Amino acid sequence: MRSSGDPRPVRVEILPETIEIEWQGGVRSVFRHLALRRMCPCALCREASSPALGPPPVAAGVRALDYSPVGRYALQFHWSDGHDSGIYPYALLREVPDGPT
Repeated sequence: MRSSGDPRPVRVEILPETIEIEWQGGVRSVFRHLALRRMCPCALCREASSPALGPPPVAAGVRALDYSPVGRYALQFHWSDGHDSGIYPYALLREVPDGPT
């Protein structure tokens, strides 16, 4: 069950260089497209990465084309490389308030 303190986005904007998420309470997260794509939490991407191997291989020019909300707990991004199986929980996206660059 969701608590009233869980984060929720009030705005998600896909810009040319970044993806910006504004959360309830005014906190803002900013992610570069490639960094967020490399954070993909899906099983395929997590299996492809490890501390020894680093992040999964992703083309440098990858961009988010669109996104969809998943219930009341996550966002699913649709990437220019055709990948769209990752579901990014709000808690994961809020871990780094200014997002990875």
